[in-house]
Amino acid sequence: MILHEFGHTINYFIVPDWAYGDTSGIGEGFGDYWAGMSTYRTQYQQGTSFELDTVFNFDGHFGGKSGGTRSLNDKAARYYPSAEYQAHISVNGTLSDQLWSTPLFQALKEAVATYNADAFEAMNRIILEGLYGLGRGAKMHHAAQSILDAAQSLYPNHEYSAILRRHFNHHNLLPTALILAPNPQFIDTGLATTATPNNATSKGQVNAVIYNPTTRDMTLSGHVSVSGQSGSQTLATADQPSSLKAGKSQTVNFPLNAQPQCGQRINLTLDASFSFDKKQRMQHVSFEQGFVFGLPKFAEAPKTLNQEVLDAKKGTSPLQPMRKGLTYATYFNTGDQESVGNDFAVITHISHPDHRELKVTLIAPDGQQVILHDHQAYYQNSKQTVYRLADYPQLKPLLGSRMAGAWRLEISDIAVGNSGQLIDFGVTHIQNYQCKASPNKPDPKPQPQPNNNSGGGGSALWLTLLAMLQLGYTKARSAKRRSFKR
Repeated sequence: MILHEFGHTINYFIVPDWAYGDTSGIGEGFGDYWAGMSTYRTQYQQGTSFELDTVFNFDGHFGGKSGGTRSLNDKAARYYPSAEYQAHISVNGTLSDQLWSTPLFQALKEAVATYNADAFEAMNRIILEGLYGLGRGAKMHHAAQSILDAAQSLYPNHEYSAILRRHFNHHNLLPTALILAPNPQFIDTGLATTATPNNATSKGQVNAVIYNPTTRDMTLSGHVSVSGQSGSQTLATADQPSSLKAGKSQTVNFPLNAQPQCGQRINLTLDASFSFDKKQRMQHVSFEQGFVFGLPKFAEAPKTLNQEVLDAKKGTSPLQPMRKGLTYATYFNTGDQESVGNDFAVITHISHPDHRELKVTLIAPDGQQVILHDHQAYYQNSKQTVYRLADYPQLKPLLGSRMAGAWRLEISDIAVGNSGQLIDFGVTHIQNYQCKASPNKPDPKPQPQPNNNSGGGGSALWLTLLAMLQLGYTKARSAKRRSFKR
């Protein structure tokens, strides 16, 4: 407890007018980090390890919780800039204190595993230097960016910046400056044969969108590459960067020179550098986006719902100033497949002004829960996604579980001000993929399968149709013979 309070003293010495914004939540989180760091360093020197991820491991009550401890490893905590993160309050089911202390402390543990005892001094120096870059009314994403800048300046040849970035990104604590999104997710091979500028033949094309979600114009440079394809495509060079206006996007078209297999996943990688001002140092980012070669054919179609996605509401308790908006939808799967297989897929189509406000959870008939969308940003309101088990590791635990029954979708909204719409929802398997060489010859529609419970009724129907055709043919020949006799 004394070490936690000493953290407050350090904080106020660095920024004397520490107030407003998320400062009280940051202050409590920093105090928890300092207490946890001090205990961890002592135990590291002694070669011991006891409840490193726990603050105040005694029978007290802190943060308006029924339990007595605060965690330094709240992996479920997520940040949204429009929410208020005051001291000891619950936002979206987690304490604001833990949202800030967790990435700092978990980054420290990873740094110690990489650089041993030297990491304690280095990480403390980085975090304190980051606090010096803040002032009155700071938000958590401002603090995260300031700490990241300090890591890059102080230790440019070490991994501290990369370690902190990973942990900040896990909690959505870094400002979203660029978004890379597939457009669309599945590649229509009917549009495959195209002429490229060097007269080579393209075997399909990957289309992606690079979007600037900020309110500031940026300069952008970098290149894109696609797995399994030779060469890369330059967006712009560092000495002649392109301009991407605030709230605008540009499309990347990457022709494929090697034919992927039908249904194969391919990845597009964007390595980019950007800045918002000529005097600002370029920031480097890397994204990877997956695509599927071919159009999927689903065993069961998704259900059109057009259901409102409920907005969050302001709470009445000071310890819980916001109540999540919760929306539920159910899809009854009645297909022939008894269990979840490798071709399992979940289909969602959600429209919302800001997808960072949303968390989307799938609940299986046996009660298993899988998070599909965890407050990630998107470049437009309408977001259509097919979550294939082959691409989304979080779906792997469902493999082999019961398929038939009621599948539920839970959408939680954590910020007040926006409502949306759940347009489609489905749980199915992908039967195969449509991959064709020319758009002029569409594939025939799949024929209806015989009903196995019909007692042979399907075969009887076909025999009746054949008999009617034969009868019509016989009558036509008889009429033709009579016309010759006349």
